[in-house]
Amino acid sequence: MPPRSSFVLAALVGASLTLTPLPSFAGAGPGPTERPAEGPSKPAPTPPPNEDLQRDPSDDPGPPPGVDLPPPTLDPKHLPVPEPDDDEPGIEFAVPPPELDDAEPTDVEPGYIAEFPDPGSAPNDGNSILALSGTTIALTGLGFSAGMIVGLQRGVALEWLLPATIVPTVGLLAFSGGGLYLGIKRARAYRRWEIGHRVIGTPQGGGLRIGGSFGVLGALGFIPSGAFALRNQQIELGATMLAIGCLSAVATPIMFTVAASYQRDYQRTGGWRRRPVPPLPPGAEGARLQLVPVVAPLPGGVSVGAAGRF
Repeated sequence: MPPRSSFVLAALVGASLTLTPLPSFAGAGPGPTERPAEGPSKPAPTPPPNEDLQRDPSDDPGPPPGVDLPPPTLDPKHLPVPEPDDDEPGIEFAVPPPELDDAEPTDVEPGYIAEFPDPGSAPNDGNSILALSGTTIALTGLGFSAGMIVGLQRGVALEWLLPATIVPTVGLLAFSGGGLYLGIKRARAYRRWEIGHRVIGTPQGGGLRIGGSFGVLGALGFIPSGAFALRNQQIELGATMLAIGCLSAVATPIMFTVAASYQRDYQRTGGWRRRPVPPLPPGAEGARLQLVPVVAPLPGGVSVGAAGRF
């Protein structure tokens, strides 16, 4: 069976030759389904330092000899804009206002005004306090005199009469003196205000209101007292008191009416009016030619001329 054995031997040799290169191909690399093992990642390499930044500008070689470089140019649009700092003070320049070319000309000369400024409402003229203090002083003097006369006529002891009349008199006089001081002070301030603003103050009616108040008290006091005195056969005293009371009763409404009128005028006008402007001297309204002939005798002749205002 030599041919059959030879055929089998040849087949085995061919198969061995065919399978021999497979281990070499298998160890050459991973198959299509295999993945390489992931190991630790290597750090990224550090870039080398910029030699242009570390280099000294003095070491920079200049341009080659014979070559002129153009000067550097900067675009204003690309210049860096500094950020504003609020902490650092700056200088602010005031921009002058635009001149008004269409300003209306005025006839007022420089240094003068067309009219005086409005002084506003007039201050208190002090007449009310002066009227109160003056009336109180007058009534205090009358009361002291009447008390002393009646006390002496009735034989009242002086150790009782003097304290009963002097103590209230001193108190009322002190009150009236303080009122007079305050009234005079206000009157002087009111007068300075008139002169300073060149105005004339109008009546305010304060003094009339005080007088009307005392008139009411006089009418209420003197009329019943006079009637009581007449009933006791004191004709002279009763008649005097009745006359004073009736006069007060008549004058009181008149004073209140006039005072109310002054008060309304004060609220409407402010309590003042302008001083009248003095008239101008003759010829000051306009320049006029005035000629007067002059004839003067001279030794041996006559002098003829003209004099006047031009």
